[in-house]
Amino acid sequence: MPRNKNKDFIQKNRIKEEVKLAGASQRLLSLWLDVNYTTISPWNTNKSQPEEENLNKIGELLEIDNRELLESQGRFKTGLAKALELELVRINKEEGIPFEIEKFDSVKKKNIWVNNPEVIKRLEKYAATYKKTHEKISPIYLDKIFSEISKDELKGKEIIICNSNDSTSKKKEYQVVHLQLEDPFIAKFNDRTLAENYVDLILRGFVKIK
Repeated sequence: MPRNKNKDFIQKNRIKEEVKLAGASQRLLSLWLDVNYTTISPWNTNKSQPEEENLNKIGELLEIDNRELLESQGRFKTGLAKALELELVRINKEEGIPFEIEKFDSVKKKNIWVNNPEVIKRLEKYAATYKKTHEKISPIYLDKIFSEISKDELKGKEIIICNSNDSTSKKKEYQVVHLQLEDPFIAKFNDRTLAENYVDLILRGFVKIK
């Protein structure tokens, strides 16, 4: 299955890191997949990506979900889809712009119905404006475990992200800490981007913390 070639986003993998964490070698990986040893090198530098079948085999070897082999895309929810759906209905009902229009097909030699390019253009413009007004709030990250953070560093802060394990751990985990709560440790993530997205949602009011 071909990858989505969005020019604004290039999927990256964590295969090299996960193979090392599992105590395996690149040679074992090449034999497990039955691919040439040199095939793996571009994956490790993210110059190319494995096909879905090979990605699944790597996940089986390392005994982890395929998604753990891929870096987070850093997406966070702002309600874009719902906002676009409401705008689509408004364009159609209030402005009377149809979803589809007739267009002459030179191959079939007749008119066919196609998506209205005007609607597509309007939705793209609306989405661009929406994204600008819903830009991500940068959460505060302190590269220490909570017990190592001084009171001065916490002064004036409400929610932070810190490490939940020390530097000797093989894999970092990230703790979301809400300093105004009696039990401040509210969530833990294996990926810092996921932790940042979670804090962003809290700050925007999409996630309610009691």
